[in-house]
Amino acid sequence: MVIVALVACVAALLAGCRSSGTLEVIEDDPMVSQPIVGAVDVSSTSDAGGTTLGKDTPARLSRLLELDGSRQPGEVLDDVIALAVDAGWDLVRIGHTSPHSARLVQDSGGTVISLFVDVSDPPELSLYFSGR
Repeated sequence: MVIVALVACVAALLAGCRSSGTLEVIEDDPMVSQPIVGAVDVSSTSDAGGTTLGKDTPARLSRLLELDGSRQPGEVLDDVIALAVDAGWDLVRIGHTSPHSARLVQDSGGTVISLFVDVSDPPELSLYFSGR
């Protein structure tokens, strides 16, 4: 009887877990694989998000690039912003979390996605995508 109740509880919890499909929208965005002058991809992580135990969690994708030092942080940020705007993103704010950061948004067929860009020291470029 205890095992049946435990299985029923686990099934109920899992029924509340679902993916929104937003990660696929993010992964299809050109900025996810866009080459950046003077930067080499180091790592990428993603999480499909969805609903877990009734709580909405965003889909996320993070892209980390190492900069070769040939360009100033402001130049790299300007380049990434220009590439994103050309790909359909709208610039919301420069200096979002640091002097060399920006926040952009895009409505991709009803799915709103945010892109946070940060150029930091050691010379790294972070692109963080998030959407529901």
